[in-house]
Amino acid sequence: MGELTGRTALVTGAAGDIGRAACRAFIEAGAKVIAVGRSGPEKASALLDGLSADQIEYVTADVTDRAAVDAFIDGPNRLDIVIGNAGIVEPMPYVDVTAESWERQIDINLTGNFHVTQAAVRRFLRDGTKGCIVLNGSWVGERPWPEIAPYSVTKAALQMLVRSIALEHAKDGIRCNLVAPGIVNAGLARAEAERNPEYAARAAMAVPLGTLQEPEDVAAVMVFLCTPSAASVTGSTYLVDGGSSLGNC
Repeated sequence: MGELTGRTALVTGAAGDIGRAACRAFIEAGAKVIAVGRSGPEKASALLDGLSADQIEYVTADVTDRAAVDAFIDGPNRLDIVIGNAGIVEPMPYVDVTAESWERQIDINLTGNFHVTQAAVRRFLRDGTKGCIVLNGSWVGERPWPEIAPYSVTKAALQMLVRSIALEHAKDGIRCNLVAPGIVNAGLARAEAERNPEYAARAAMAVPLGTLQEPEDVAAVMVFLCTPSAASVTGSTYLVDGGSSLGNC
């Protein structure tokens, strides 16, 4: 509590389950949050409810729009922390993946994070800030899961993006890490588990610890990686997957 007092954290994909949990976790740690989402603030009521303007500012923007990204990164607030959380998944068998779906997932999950991280690094360098970047990856960046090939490819690529940024900018005091959740009890996974008992059973079998991760579990690791306790951590991938990446025989 209070480890990030006086800092400002920017979170993309803020209106989703993990984004919302991340915003609240950073506020609890003392930071002011700039929440970025594609939906307008009226659709982000669950995020903003009970929070004051001193705690959080909501910005409507799309991470695939470089001009919009530059605008919110270079806004009037100070900037210490950037959480690249915006992403989508469009499950389907590999043979059914359309060029449009492939490009959409690459554009948002990978290119969107390129825009956000490059703009953030440029600002950190300009301001002389020893900033911290955390991207939201996935356990499927290393271990494939059926029918989400484009998504898995983007998450694998994010690992190399993080390592590249970390290597090039360690000398500037800029740290960059990846959090890799497993099957989170949120969004599409939760909806599919509720709708499809077969998927729910398969997902449960894939998690050695026996339970899906909660968005708050992922958010807690994001916060940790931005605190002084993680001052020597950069270029790393932190799995928050209940052991899914180990395989469950």
